[in-house]
Amino acid sequence: MVKCNACLCPSLSVSRCGRVQLESKCRAEMDEHRQKIDREFDTLLANHAREIDALSQRHIKERERQQKMSVAVEARRRRHIQQQQETEVKQFLAQQKKDYVRWKDDLRKVNSALLVHNIVKCSG
Repeated sequence: MVKCNACLCPSLSVSRCGRVQLESKCRAEMDEHRQKIDREFDTLLANHAREIDALSQRHIKERERQQKMSVAVEARRRRHIQQQQETEVKQFLAQQKKDYVRWKDDLRKVNSALLVHNIVKCSG
């Protein structure tokens, strides 16, 4: 039998004290590793949260930009339609005026012809 140097306990290969010390060392290393992993996880979680916030803000800004563009496009379309309608109304009124003048002129010619016809009929 071999005796442990630290506590003088009998042991065949690894003393009980050595085993306890090894277990303590392993526990300490595991705790240290767990703390390191926990810190890494917390860091990654915080980074991920920041990235999500940044992405969310970019998304909001992009939606606002798209909405502004949509409003601008809609305003341009409305102006174009309004200008087109105004042009059509002006053309329609101009055509109505031409027709009115032509009909009035035709009516005057017909009235003149009737008047001449009536005068000739009455005098002769």
